[in-house]
Amino acid sequence: MKELSQLFSKLITVVVNEQIKEEHSIINSEVIDNESKNNTILSKLNSLWKNLIPDIIFEMDTTNRTLIPMKNNQQYSLNAMSDGEKAILYYICQILLAEENSFIVVDEPETFLNASNFNRLWDTLESYRRDCRFIYISHVIDFIVTRSNADLLWCKSYTYPDKWDIKNLEYEDELSRMFPKELLSEILGARKPILFCEGKKDKLDYIIYNSVFRDEVIVCPVDGHNQVIQYTRAYNKSPILSNNSAFGIIDADLMSEEQISSYEEEGIFTLPFNEIEMILFTEEVMCSVLEGVYMPEEVKDKIQVFKDNFFNLVEIENEAIVQQKLKKHMDNELSNYRINNLQTGNEMVSEVKEWLDNLNLPMIEEAFSNILQQINWNSDYRELLKVSPQKNSISKGLANKFLDSKYEEKAKNKIKLDKTLSNLIKENYFSHITFK
Repeated sequence: MKELSQLFSKLITVVVNEQIKEEHSIINSEVIDNESKNNTILSKLNSLWKNLIPDIIFEMDTTNRTLIPMKNNQQYSLNAMSDGEKAILYYICQILLAEENSFIVVDEPETFLNASNFNRLWDTLESYRRDCRFIYISHVIDFIVTRSNADLLWCKSYTYPDKWDIKNLEYEDELSRMFPKELLSEILGARKPILFCEGKKDKLDYIIYNSVFRDEVIVCPVDGHNQVIQYTRAYNKSPILSNNSAFGIIDADLMSEEQISSYEEEGIFTLPFNEIEMILFTEEVMCSVLEGVYMPEEVKDKIQVFKDNFFNLVEIENEAIVQQKLKKHMDNELSNYRINNLQTGNEMVSEVKEWLDNLNLPMIEEAFSNILQQINWNSDYRELLKVSPQKNSISKGLANKFLDSKYEEKAKNKIKLDKTLSNLIKENYFSHITFK
């Protein structure tokens, strides 16, 4: 920091010296015009600065050879500027003073800057110095994906002292087809296995899996379960990404055991619940959230009342749950069905009808309805969590009414912050998952 501070001071001094030199040149010139005055280094600095922070302008202190920031016609010192403002001034000075046709190497161009500022800053500076080539070294995805008209290079490996394996991803058509740029930037160079999951980074899936598996994998949320399956397969089949491996985890979504086993062979694991929200209503999580607020007997009573109402809701919505199960089953069957042979139109229709008849949907409907009834009769709460698709009714309704207000938020925070709880969840519900 001391060296950086000294360099910053020297840059400011050089800018001021350059300004004084240019002003003397203008004064001694036979022709004094506005264009010359507006083309000095201080004018350029203020012009670039105005694009980023318009309420500050810089004046010159010729005695102390420094710049004076002015805001609302009031002077203050450079030291009183924020770290972000100092970083912007530092970068502008460096770019103004760079020689023509330079290669400008910028390590961590986002340091001290928020996302809106670092994008505008480097867009502005790149536009100003079109003669130069900018080389950025960054791990920040939000910055990387904003660079347009740029080559994206990946340092796949490095061996001391001078052996580099660098891939230009613009020429790796296979990777560009398989992964969007944002995701590719995130997974390249990972030294832990990748775990693709459903949802986004602010959603429950990511919060749970990142808490439970953070020491073993890098968790990448990719929206829906189809994307999880697609990216896991693509990653593991790519010869370019052969130095690592990927896994996936998806909601059970009332899938059959046969389906679940088939996916597991590809490293795509299934949540031991129908939906991720149900993990918030396990005994372990409910007790952990409520114990800090209520007495032990109150906790026990609240959980029992919640369970009773949960079972009651399943009984009331039995028919709707069964229909949802049938729909999931049919969606899966239809997505995998292919007509066997080239035939006439009528023959194909006949084949499809025969296939539909052989699915025996009434039998599946009756079997699942019996499973739900058996769960209710036996008061088998753990099995209930496995099959219930009622996340909204439970998370937004029963939980707030019978457990605690804003229960879902409290449970998410508890899992995120309590390492003991996340380890317990892993041990009790994810022991079937190994990243090998």
